[in-house]
Amino acid sequence: MSTTFRVLIDEIPDALDLEPDLDGVDWLEDEPDLDRCPVHLYVHGVSTSATELSVSASMTLDVRVSNGASSEDWDLAFAVIELALDAADTVLVETEWGEVVTMDELRAHCDDPWRAAQLDSFARELIALDNRVVLPGPVRDTIVGPRVRRELADATEPGPRLLEVIRRVQWIVGPHFAANAIVITAADGTMSSVAVIGPDLRYVLAPVERVLLEHGRELVVPGDVLDRLPGVSVTWLDDGHRLIPAVPEVKWAAVVTAAEPFRIV
Repeated sequence: MSTTFRVLIDEIPDALDLEPDLDGVDWLEDEPDLDRCPVHLYVHGVSTSATELSVSASMTLDVRVSNGASSEDWDLAFAVIELALDAADTVLVETEWGEVVTMDELRAHCDDPWRAAQLDSFARELIALDNRVVLPGPVRDTIVGPRVRRELADATEPGPRLLEVIRRVQWIVGPHFAANAIVITAADGTMSSVAVIGPDLRYVLAPVERVLLEHGRELVVPGDVLDRLPGVSVTWLDDGHRLIPAVPEVKWAAVVTAAEPFRIV
């Protein structure tokens, strides 16, 4: 689910030389190195996917834009391609649809209406699917299932709504703590995903099967129990991630008490 553009190169460039001078641009990798593996760029606060750069065996720099990319992601990809063209002293870009074009021709083809049509088409494909879809993002994956599909189907414009969904998963406004999944293995070999939460912190809870509530002793409950506990407010961001406002310490004991009947461990 992506579109790839290729620039013929003589040597593998330094990834940092392909970083455009755009506000908010950053790398997923701490030390991006095209000699070793693909690298990824994004624009902080607006990207809905990371733009991937890699070098093929036939010595082309491949710039891949994922479906569901924002207009800012397309601008980022084209800025990278322009830098690659300058470094390779060429003006030609190979497209995924089999044409070799100049940068001006590429921009003319992939204009705003084209981008909007691509996004709308992808959103409608997601609506029509029955299975769960994972959309990789610069911060975390976006999980598309029944909840997100209903939201997209109810929207007048599914494409822009898809961007809203992805951005609210990626770019949480305000301080928060990421309660990521930890995979644990029981004595019988059964594996399950667990996240840990406690009082006084605002959480983005990853998709998990179980939640461990901190309260001086181990209390593990099914993940869906949080939605039913008094004093805990849950907002679903997609079909996997939940935003949980901070529960004050003075109210946390009541939450734990309410969860006790659901104890697994």
